[in-house]
Amino acid sequence: MNDINTADDVAKDAEAAFARHEGWSMNFVFPFKTACPNGDFEYMGLTKRELFAAMAMQGLLSDPEMNAPHEPVAQAAVGYADALLKELAK
Repeated sequence: MNDINTADDVAKDAEAAFARHEGWSMNFVFPFKTACPNGDFEYMGLTKRELFAAMAMQGLLSDPEMNAPHEPVAQAAVGYADALLKELAK
């Protein structure tokens, strides 16, 4: 048996949209399990902030007239992600 996880493996390990394992942070989405050099396993994924920033950046860049430098667009995307997280925390 190999250490590569399939979608079925992740689905078996997940409850609702998030994996719920001992030590697992609920701040991660798209979870996956990876083997560590010491033989343990680590659960990883995107943070909500990373996901929301990527989605905001995708929206910002979908404008065909967008001609801004990369850094301000990335900063704006992270700002939108932070604002959404702040609202969701209320």
